Amino acid sequence: MSNLRAVIDRFEGRMAVLLVGDEEQRLVLPRNVLPKEALEGTVLNISFEIDQTATNDTKRRVQDLIDRLSRGDS
Repeated sequence: MSNLRAVIDRFEGRMAVLLVGDEEQRLVLPRNVLPKEALEGTVLNISFEIDQTATNDTKRRVQDLIDRLSRGDS
């Protein structure tokens, strides 16, 4: 699992503007995905993990579509 740090720069209506990582890349997210107590200036730890089941399902659906198209099925 990889982790990033972000700081909440500001809120714009229903959106939150985060500055992510050392480069402070801007990321805009719906405010409601953040913890309710998060305020401007709050530092967040962001983590990512792979959903292997969903990944496999997506790969299977794409391959099925490719197979159908190559056979001329509609």
